[in-house]
Amino acid sequence: LIRLLGCFSFSSDAVAVLEALLGPKAVYSMTCADIVSVLGTFGMSSDQLQVLPPLKGFIADPQNKLAIVASFSFSSDQETAEEILRDVVVRFKPPQPSPEVME
Repeated sequence: LIRLLGCFSFSSDAVAVLEALLGPKAVYSMTCADIVSVLGTFGMSSDQLQVLPPLKGFIADPQNKLAIVASFSFSSDQETAEEILRDVVVRFKPPQPSPEVME
């Protein structure tokens, strides 16, 4: 994905390709570190913030979303990224007790 996005000279073209791939879910889940790498292919933070909302559905490790927020240089961009990722939460499934414990 990163190599594909790197083939485009204009970030608007790369944004369009990424959004086209994300729409039909032609991209697998990614770690937050992978998403930071994808965001790094875009030079402008405005482009990074534009592609972050569709990328957030592919986060495999939501407990590490702070790494994405921290990848932005400016505090205003960090605040915006945090707002975008606010609803990305860890789905905790409590362990089921064994039938012996239930009796």
